[in-house]
Amino acid sequence: MTISLFHQIIKSLPRRKIDAIIATHGSDKWMKRFSTYDHLVAMIYAQLSGQTSLRDLEVSYNASPARHYHCGANEVKRSTLSDANAARPSRVFEAILSMLLAELGSKAAGQAGELVQILDSTTIGLFARTHRAMQYRFNNSAIKLHLMFDADEKQPTWFQITPARFHDSKVCGDLPLASDQTYVFDRAYNNAAFWAAIDAAGSAFVTRPKSNLAYDVIASAHHPDTMIVADETIHLAGNPGGKYSRPLRRIEILDEENGCELAFITNDFDRDAEEIAALYKRRWTIELFFKWIKQNLKIKRFLARNPKAIRLQIITALIAYVLLKKLQETNCITIPLKRVAALASNYLFNLCDINQLIKPPGRYKTLKHQNQLTLNFPGQ
Repeated sequence: MTISLFHQIIKSLPRRKIDAIIATHGSDKWMKRFSTYDHLVAMIYAQLSGQTSLRDLEVSYNASPARHYHCGANEVKRSTLSDANAARPSRVFEAILSMLLAELGSKAAGQAGELVQILDSTTIGLFARTHRAMQYRFNNSAIKLHLMFDADEKQPTWFQITPARFHDSKVCGDLPLASDQTYVFDRAYNNAAFWAAIDAAGSAFVTRPKSNLAYDVIASAHHPDTMIVADETIHLAGNPGGKYSRPLRRIEILDEENGCELAFITNDFDRDAEEIAALYKRRWTIELFFKWIKQNLKIKRFLARNPKAIRLQIITALIAYVLLKKLQETNCITIPLKRVAALASNYLFNLCDINQLIKPPGRYKTLKHQNQLTLNFPGQ
């Protein structure tokens, strides 16, 4: 193999499209040597290698300068990278990530079947003393990552980074809604205007209602000898009813495991009640994704205290995930993505093919020479 494993990972980056985005944002206008692409490659390497400081990143990245040529990047200096993290606008990296997610979304849209999109957010904790700009409580600082997640392809399709005090329902107006989708989200997105926008886009939604949701029951269906407690057609009352005037479906199912009843609200009248409950249960996949990126990528310890650098590190973590996902799909790798990330962190600059790397080692065979003497011991 003549190229490194790191080159195999980043070669799926569309360089021409990235150069066009960089030219549009003008992020290389005042940079003489350390370009935006060099910055992007260095931050992706920091995510995949698991570096926790700029000093360690500089030493590890510059240890193999011969590998930089094929990656189209140059060596990095700690002070230069620190200045770039603070000065270079993070919007250019957000545009690059949005472009990569749009490419993945276009491939998923070509497949048969209705897409299930899960909307949720996760809070990334920060040190209150060192990240006072991100403080949202008396003794706590944090930043929030909002994601739209494809439950079938196990990949994000939309993102937004906000301060932790920013409520989840406020991002509803920024979501790119499409037709023939099913959006699944929790109570934090209980917004009748948002539900109406999904319905107007020709899509369905499944969510949990708040306990104080006012509604009027129009009709009710009975399902004897099942786990379905209620299957009702309702109209929203009060202020929510003025924002969403069409009928909705309210389903209540008995949860025997926890000994409680779970209620769901949807505009889907075609699926069975059990299917609606199963759709909401799939929301757990985005929780597993949040757990994966926090355990395998560097978004819990940051290389800088600057809010712009923190956003940039979260964005490059998502880019690193997309690149690992593309590597897994392109090479038809069947092992879990967690193991692919672990192998990548140890063999980034090694000249080895990923398919050879994941193969288990063969058994050692003892070779006998024809002139070798054979010793016969008593009792043999």
